[in-house]
Amino acid sequence: MKVFPKNKDKQPKHSHTHDKSFAVGKFHNIKVKSGSVKFKKLYQLEPWQRYLAAGLVGFCMAIIVQFMIKNTGLYNTGLSAIIQGFSRLVYTIMTHNNISESTATLTFNLMFWIVYFLINIPIFIFAYFKVGKTFAKLTFVYLLVNTSSGFALSSIPGISEIFILGRTIPDPNNILTTNHVFVMPFYFQTDNKLLFDVDHDPIKSFFLFLTASIYGFLSSVSFAILYIIGSCSAGLDIISIFYATKKNKNISGMLVTINSISMVIGATTGSYFSGAIIDSQCWSWEFFFSANLFASFLSIIIFGMFLNRFFPLNKNVRVEIFSNNIKQIREYLYSHQYTHPLTIYKTIGGYSLQDHEMLVTICMYIELPKLVNHIRDIDQNCLIVATKVDDIDGTINVYQQGSTE
Repeated sequence: MKVFPKNKDKQPKHSHTHDKSFAVGKFHNIKVKSGSVKFKKLYQLEPWQRYLAAGLVGFCMAIIVQFMIKNTGLYNTGLSAIIQGFSRLVYTIMTHNNISESTATLTFNLMFWIVYFLINIPIFIFAYFKVGKTFAKLTFVYLLVNTSSGFALSSIPGISEIFILGRTIPDPNNILTTNHVFVMPFYFQTDNKLLFDVDHDPIKSFFLFLTASIYGFLSSVSFAILYIIGSCSAGLDIISIFYATKKNKNISGMLVTINSISMVIGATTGSYFSGAIIDSQCWSWEFFFSANLFASFLSIIIFGMFLNRFFPLNKNVRVEIFSNNIKQIREYLYSHQYTHPLTIYKTIGGYSLQDHEMLVTICMYIELPKLVNHIRDIDQNCLIVATKVDDIDGTINVYQQGSTE
């Protein structure tokens, strides 16, 4: 007896064969993009494009520093903060000794921009021989454009009176403002109207913190771009990168520590000591722990937080290279002093069943831009997969970023 299934109308109908396939039609190549790597296009810039990028970042940072650091009373980081503090101290001493305003302003601008560049020359020489020629040249281009355009910008009459987000310094008739010290104390319970305005200075402190937050974000973007193209912002940044890569230390932690120490030195000389020269009441603790100091600290915290997202300096990555030129890539990397171990795997293509090779290595994230550029020198169309490594135990030799071209 023949048994018919119940609910015959509900039985699934067999679909045609082509409806089950993953692909319909002809195969074609597409460009695979990674969503986890920030500023991914910068990793594949040509050499001349990297120099152009370094110059553009230098010019943009000159504008940002002029309006968000130099005009506001905030402090930068690294060697720049120290020079900035001494520049304000020298300016204060000159004006306090009745030297003309024009002479004092010119000296201040020269120290802020040009002297900072000159002090970096020995550091460039060190970077050229100890870190890498390309690294040193890219950093030199960045700082040359940054300091020259910054000095030209600061020479424009009235530019120091422009505030993008709101006035962050005391009123124009304040004795501190007229001497370009720009210190904003947190303690406002006083009758001394010569030093600050009880009614309005807290509002200006809010704009100071807002400016610091935005500056921290913008500087993290700029620094990330510099690191990706194989450069940095010069100064103590060069020393930090050299030491951290050589000793395999946490670069982000080192940058935050060095930037904090240098910023305190700059704020102490540029605001605290300078203010005390103008008025002895500024020796009090509220002028040392000023809004300028804490806002600059906030800038460093935001800078470190976003920089680690855009370019996680202290992370290691596993890099897999799929190419038909694996042997050539291996020889090229070792000929350019690549020190990490390379492993070649024999694979079989799942579609073609042809034999292939895959090259695998582990390096620091800060070394990834240089590694990718070297690989692209041999094979522009190969597939490179970089995966962040959460934990690693062992010893690796660290490749010097920006080594010979």
